[in-house]
Amino acid sequence: MLDGLAARLAAERGSERAKSEGPAFLELGRAAVKSGSLHDQIEADMKFHGFLNELSGNPLIGETTAPHWPYLRRVMGEVLRDDVQMPQTILQEHVAILDAVIAGDGALAETLSRKHISRAANIFIQRLQAQHDASEEQLRQRRTRIIQR
Repeated sequence: MLDGLAARLAAERGSERAKSEGPAFLELGRAAVKSGSLHDQIEADMKFHGFLNELSGNPLIGETTAPHWPYLRRVMGEVLRDDVQMPQTILQEHVAILDAVIAGDGALAETLSRKHISRAANIFIQRLQAQHDASEEQLRQRRTRIIQR
């Protein structure tokens, strides 16, 4: 919700600044994708979202989300793991969000931002579920071996 709100407010209040400063955040993202560095990709992602929070003009958004950033870094690491297309997908989504902000289209910026976050959350949940299922299967197999002895 807060990322969507930040994007909407950024479009309403900071489109000119987004136009002049935003491309640098996209270039940071492009360089991170090109490098293949997971750390750099996460940093570029965090800086992009921090920029939108700043553009929103609402300091409460950044203050509210700040305690969650360490956990969001872990989520991003999991989302980016083992998927060679995901870094490029994330970058393309950032481009679309920034374009909407620059155009001053708050509704579109909010929608794109919410979809961006929801997609990442769904990937994270699917991967956690897969890890949980694999652990449960390993536990079942151990129990079966113990019973068979």
